[in-house]
Formats: sequence, C-alpha cells, structure tokens
Amino acid sequence: MLTDRTGSEQLEAVRNAFKKRRCLIPADGFYEWKGKAGQKQPMFITLPGEKQFGFAGLWEVWDDKGKADEPLYTCTIITTDASPSIQDIHNRMPVILEPEAFEKWIDEETPNEALKEILRSQFHKDFTSRPVSKAVNSAQNNSADLIKKTKTTVGQVAPWGTTPLEHWDSCIIPDLHTDFSAILRVRVL
Repeated sequence: MLTDRTGSEQLEAVRNAFKKRRCLIPADGFYEWKGKAGQKQPMFITLPGEKQFGFAGLWEVWDDKGKADEPLYTCTIITTDASPSIQDIHNRMPVILEPEAFEKWIDEETPNEALKEILRSQFHKDFTSRPVSKAVNSAQNNSADLIKKTKTTVGQVAPWGTTPLEHWDSCIIPDLHTDFSAILRVRVL
C-alpha cells in the first residue's frame, strides 16, 4: 500500500510514479539514528562487504503545470517496516531490492500485483550496522571518514549474504537524462 502524510495531490503523484516511473537508487549504505532524543548515535547500515545495492525508488518531474522555467526532477525511496536485524535502530527501513528483481522493477510493463509482490518478498532483510561519527548530522560534511566505525559500541552486527550488484548502467532511472551513477550515499531521515 502506498501512503503519504503530505496530502492527496502528492499521494496521487506517488501512485502515478508507481505505475510508470520506478527506479533504482544506487548506494552502498545508509544512515539511521539509534537512541533517545539528545543522545542519538548515528549508525551506518549496509550489506556484507559493503557491496552496492539498489533502493526501490520512484521518480517524478515537476513543472508546476507548465509554469516552471525548468522542470524539477525528484526521486523518493520506498520504505517498509524494519526487519528484525535493525528494529532496535529504527521502526522503518528503505526497501533494498534483490538484484533478481531489478529488471522487473524498472520495466514499465510489469503489472501492479507483480510490483507489490516484489516489495513484499524480493528485498534484503538482514543488515550489518556500526556506529559512526556524529559529523554525519551536518550535510556540510562529506567524506569517506563519515562511515568509519567510532569507538562507541551501539548495536550488533547481523550475519548475512548477498549477490554483488552488476550492470548499474542498465538499471538506473530509465528514460531520465540525469546521471545518478555518482550517488554514493543516501541519507534516510
């Protein structure tokens, strides 16, 4: 089920994008915060070996009904209830598709029921996490040091396995002339 807390116009846009504008958003990890307000510890969550993966996403073009000078290209990451491996960190998580689901996910001809089944069953459920520097709390900080483990010991590592991501060139946002292949991290707030 697609839900949106911002209003019916945005929800309609999401429904339309779900039908025809699905994408994969490449990443090799994401951040989530664990703990009580004022004491939250940022955690870096990833697949084993920090292999690349694809978030299930939707994309949209906004042009203010033809009034905008330039169209605005946006994307969103689909989320679901957190799997047991990260429930102690957060109650939601992004849908990270299994590589076998990539082609069907971005194929405009895939029926809605098949898409819903992909979202229910063809995604990663086990994760590994580690505490990282609170420097990730500022968007001005952007370096590989942000994902290094800190001395804080919060959470446990969950064992699991996956298939490495291949062929990103054919899996990025179809028919969108924007290069998203340079995306390294996606912060999920």
